[in-house]
Amino acid sequence: MFDIAFLKKYERTHFLLSGCFAFFMAFSSRIAAACVVLIALNWLFAGNLKKHFRRLLRPIPFCLIGFFLLHLIGIFYSNDLTEALRDVESKLSFVLLPAIYFTFPIADEVQRNKILKLFVTGCLLVALFCLIYGLWQYIITDDIRVLFYIKLGMPVSSHPTYFSVYTLLSFFIILKFAYQSWAGIPFLKKMAFIILLLFCVCFIILLSARISLLIFVCLFALTLLFFFYKKKGLLHAVTAMLLFFLTIGTMSLSFSVTKNRIQTLMTELKTNGDEANIRLRIWGVALTAIDASPLWGHGTGDIQEQLLRKYKERNIEEAFAYNYNVHNQYLQSWVALGVFAVLLLFISFMLPLYMAITQKSFLGIIFFATLLMVMLTESFLEREQGILFSLFFYCFFVTPLLYRKEQDVLK
Repeated sequence: MFDIAFLKKYERTHFLLSGCFAFFMAFSSRIAAACVVLIALNWLFAGNLKKHFRRLLRPIPFCLIGFFLLHLIGIFYSNDLTEALRDVESKLSFVLLPAIYFTFPIADEVQRNKILKLFVTGCLLVALFCLIYGLWQYIITDDIRVLFYIKLGMPVSSHPTYFSVYTLLSFFIILKFAYQSWAGIPFLKKMAFIILLLFCVCFIILLSARISLLIFVCLFALTLLFFFYKKKGLLHAVTAMLLFFLTIGTMSLSFSVTKNRIQTLMTELKTNGDEANIRLRIWGVALTAIDASPLWGHGTGDIQEQLLRKYKERNIEEAFAYNYNVHNQYLQSWVALGVFAVLLLFISFMLPLYMAITQKSFLGIIFFATLLMVMLTESFLEREQGILFSLFFYCFFVTPLLYRKEQDVLK
């Protein structure tokens, strides 16, 4: 009885700290990292690792831990030990968060919904703060750019790609809660849901992260297609999609900065292989580096040195001046650690997506599909802001998929 009472206390603390982590994720990666430390200490005191260690030997957590182990191995053939150790430190979450949440999952559905609501609340508060700050700066400077892209997220030092992915997930969480409760809620609550959804859409557009906007359009269009086809038939589904494309296109082109970034993307697509297409040139550099060492890569921490040397050789001035990474997580991992790293990374996210589809987990599908796509044009797992978000929600969405048929495991 004594042990059960203490375990309940640890479980309660685990839930509260996880909620704090979800809430502060959009505010500051440092605060979120501090929450992870507290979560880890509580987990150690609870003793769940020793009790449930075998859960980490399953394919999904094993792939994540294996990805981290490759970074450790990469230290031994790295030329820059300082950078290698810094990279390994940033990737510790690939071991720590799976170890915590696969052996100490949050199973209670009420608690899980509260954590999702806390994440959404944190994101919306930060978005509102950035928008108010941007409007104040616009009044002072008369520079409309303070309301868009990088400058919009500057008050909280948030890169637009990461912030827009946070907002995208918030949109679909709100959408899920709205759908589940729509029939039984009053008119004012329905209006509140609609306002929150519109706010998320507008903020994604203002952030002007093109890949995130494209992912949002694709996923929401597919959601509309599936919903209306199931409820009303093909004609209604196609009509809803066309109306959505028309609305989102009009909204995006109404904002000058977003419009310019879309036009730049169209220009880049038309100049495939041309000097103007800097991202393709960077990927070309990455492919050259991969060709030099396809199996094992160049070692943990050595990738930026390799890239900068190639940028200078090929006169890619912008990439050299701003110290650009590969802007593709798959290529980034391949250059650093070889083909086995990119295979582990792809399997780690593709397998849960397959499980989410087969088990009809709406938010799981949204989350894993988003990450698989955003990593095509961003090295999303090279910053703490991306690592903590990805690994926390990875564990959050995948544990119910793994243990759905084993309810006793979640107790």
